[in-house]
Amino acid sequence: MKVDTVLEASFNSGGTGIRRAGVFTMGTADGSASMVPENPYLCSDECDASNPDLAHPPQLMQDRERSGLITYWQTVTWRRYPEPLLANITLSWNKSLELTDDIQITFEYGRPTIMVLEKSLNYGRTWQPYQYYADDCMEAFTMPSRRVQDLTAANATRVICTELYSRWVGSKNDKVVRFEVRPRFAIFAGPRLLNMEGLYTRMESMKGLRDFFTFTDLRLRLLRPALGGTYVQRDNLMKYFYAISNVEVPASSLFRFQLLQRGPPYVDWWDSAAMFPQ
Repeated sequence: MKVDTVLEASFNSGGTGIRRAGVFTMGTADGSASMVPENPYLCSDECDASNPDLAHPPQLMQDRERSGLITYWQTVTWRRYPEPLLANITLSWNKSLELTDDIQITFEYGRPTIMVLEKSLNYGRTWQPYQYYADDCMEAFTMPSRRVQDLTAANATRVICTELYSRWVGSKNDKVVRFEVRPRFAIFAGPRLLNMEGLYTRMESMKGLRDFFTFTDLRLRLLRPALGGTYVQRDNLMKYFYAISNVEVPASSLFRFQLLQRGPPYVDWWDSAAMFPQ
């Protein structure tokens, strides 16, 4: 498999996190260890972006662990609260692609309470929102909370805000944030996606539907980390950060008629690293 995915992570904090060559990870300016109270799993002993064995670079978002320890990308902690803890993650493919299933982002130790998924159709020159995520959509974006399952053929391409993946529920198993594609497909192809030809026919006839699932680049804007409750504990700011272990972007560069000629399944590949075969 030839991989042409470019992944970048940027971070805005002026704090003491180590920063080298696009690698952002917990630590102090002199490279010493940082402790994470209540969370010994993530950087409990030491993190150092200058040491490959102790770093958490962006590339660790692109590997699906079959066994053993989970690897992950991680930012510095929210030491400068109340200054915002912001981070951007950009994936670029240098070609147009179409989503074939749900995007899934796996966060370690809590999903962000506010974030935005954006896409570009012109190789990152301009961006448009794909979906908003918040624990309170009205407060964060002045938008009502909606579910993809409530969309219809008339508004299938609506950009919504969802609270489904941002509220703290106290379970360590709730790690995944999704951009739901299958429910939108189901509007036209049926709940079991048995009428994919009907979906593709509608894509050709319905203005904007095909473009909605098309992109050249994706960007995650992380705007507020998991809080673990309803408020920020000022005496324990080192427990707040972002950590991502996996990004899955199932998509295809094949033309639709090629997929239809192949027959089901129409998803011709699935790669945890958001990489694409040539």
